[in-house]
Amino acid sequence: MSIPASVFRFCGYDGVQLTVTDATGETVAESGTCMVRLAEPMNLSLNGGKTVRLKPDGEQQVELTRDSNVFIDDGTVVYTVDDPTIASVSADGTLMGLSNGVTVLTATLLPYGTKKSVRVSVSGGSGEIPGEWDVEPTDELRIASAVRDGTQFTVTLENPADALMLVAAYRNGKMISIYSATVTDAQTDYLFTVPETCDACKVLLLDPASHTPLTASVTG
Repeated sequence: MSIPASVFRFCGYDGVQLTVTDATGETVAESGTCMVRLAEPMNLSLNGGKTVRLKPDGEQQVELTRDSNVFIDDGTVVYTVDDPTIASVSADGTLMGLSNGVTVLTATLLPYGTKKSVRVSVSGGSGEIPGEWDVEPTDELRIASAVRDGTQFTVTLENPADALMLVAAYRNGKMISIYSATVTDAQTDYLFTVPETCDACKVLLLDPASHTPLTASVTG
């Protein structure tokens, strides 16, 4: 039996009665009324489904939300992280970054047992470049291409806007040099001279005020 969720909008439960009728529509038998309720809250969301981004020693409180139009007991939320060496979480959902890396935050709603998870990226701190460069491209600012030709490394942007660009040169997985440039909306191409011995370059764009990662790219 399926019951529309709309019946729970005012009180969170409803009465169901089974009625048996004959071919003429006359009632033959009726059951007693059984009270039913939602099995779990509707439209659960943890941090809006978005990755939580922190610096080491940074804090952010996350929230498990639900459809407030449908009444149901709040229950108890238990927060856990997969890797407690990267981030910790308190009982109220406050995350603290501990070391660079990526882990997963899970919120479990009891007694229903429903779980929601999001990624947690901890990077930066002490003026360093984030080690994981774990960022999601945005529509506002994109790296169209990052091309290396010998010692010349050219980065081309789509929809350039105010940002701080960092370029790191690597050899055998270790960073050997780093460069920076101020991005403006009037310039799309940025040229860097990198060591001939490097075997990979990484580009990171940061918010100029908060230094929050905006987008990243890697090229050999």
